[in-house]
Amino acid sequence: MFTHDPLDVRAMFISDIHLGAPACQAERAIKFLQQYRPRRLYLVGDIIDSWYCHGRWPSSHARLLRMLLQYVADKVEVVFLPGNHDAMFRNYLGQTWLGVDIVHAIVHHGVERDYLVVHGDAHDRMLWTRFLVPTWINFPRWLRRVSHWIVALGDSFEYGIIRAASQRGLTGIICGHTHLPRNDRCGEIHYLNCGDWMENCTAVVEHIDGTMELVHG
Repeated sequence: MFTHDPLDVRAMFISDIHLGAPACQAERAIKFLQQYRPRRLYLVGDIIDSWYCHGRWPSSHARLLRMLLQYVADKVEVVFLPGNHDAMFRNYLGQTWLGVDIVHAIVHHGVERDYLVVHGDAHDRMLWTRFLVPTWINFPRWLRRVSHWIVALGDSFEYGIIRAASQRGLTGIICGHTHLPRNDRCGEIHYLNCGDWMENCTAVVEHIDGTMELVHG
């Protein structure tokens, strides 16, 4: 599964792959994943796009899904946090499928701090704007980015999700949903957004020394 000498990391967080959608950059995600050997893998929602569950996937999308499942066979702990595009898996919260733990939210115990990990759609009051630029049409990249900026800027999404972490007594948050990669400090809170694999091709890794990094594929 891995290329020569992949980098060992404590954890990897990846979200919004949207397998099945025309804009999904599965080949880039495959090449990216081959560069790392995580001890724990968090799939932070919208891994599969439910609009395409019944359609024919490109071979690269199916290969990427098999690759994600292969982590379990390689003794990597895999945690899946369903998002709004793969919300059908929320019917199985608290269960384990094919060795993958399915949860709504989880606390990741980092070296320097503890992070709330959640997809984030519960804090999106403007979820309806997603239908303005649906994933089943391959719109230009700039138009998709406008839609995501509306969510992040017009809805104070970041404020709401940071507040959720703070209310739990945590000083970190790792999420997805907006397709806007972030690695910011908001007071005492370390805010990380994984980004996506439709436009930005980003993920978050925690290195062995505990450093959290937003990386590009």
